[in-house]
Amino acid sequence: IKNISGGEQLIGPTTMYNSPPDGYTVGTVSSGAVAPVIAGLTKFDIKKFEWIGILSDDYYITSASLKSGLKNLDDLKKANRQILIAIPGFATGDAQGALLMKEKMGLNLKMVTHEGSTPGILAAIRGDVDLVSAPITSMKKAVIDAKDLTPLWISSPKRLKKLPDLPTLNDLGYPEVAKMFALHRLVGAPPGTLPERLEILRKTFRAVLENPKYQS
Repeated sequence: IKNISGGEQLIGPTTMYNSPPDGYTVGTVSSGAVAPVIAGLTKFDIKKFEWIGILSDDYYITSASLKSGLKNLDDLKKANRQILIAIPGFATGDAQGALLMKEKMGLNLKMVTHEGSTPGILAAIRGDVDLVSAPITSMKKAVIDAKDLTPLWISSPKRLKKLPDLPTLNDLGYPEVAKMFALHRLVGAPPGTLPERLEILRKTFRAVLENPKYQS
């Protein structure tokens, strides 16, 4: 397994797209790649991937740096300064979400780019930025385990069991913003992968998802 990150979520899919279609290369493509596809910034045709299945659906937690003094939405709206929010590039769904937060929620935001979600989270922990929005899986350690950040809201339809007091964007009255902060991870193979090998990959993928050990 090789983690190929960066390029606003484009390097990994591009590498997979150009790999031999022999059934030995698979990779993940997140819904965050849709924005650069629409903008015409990709070097691959997303319609030509051979899709294997959906790995996961993830939602975002928006959190504040402990050094920012921001603890809830009211604090953000009353702030008499520009609020810095970390994003993993301008041609990403995160950036579109930040723009939507600025427009629909009336927040005075300025986007600051970082090379991925983790550098953005670390920037918020250091106090280099005020806010960061990232998937729950990326935020768990900083928000739930270490409590290095102050969670403000979550984009999921329901509240988290581990953070029952954390409001959803729906609770706050912004369902249209919540829709932008949903990340779907799909697993695919290079274009032209042989059908018989695709069938093996799909059966194996399905078996893993149905395995109780994986589900737990």
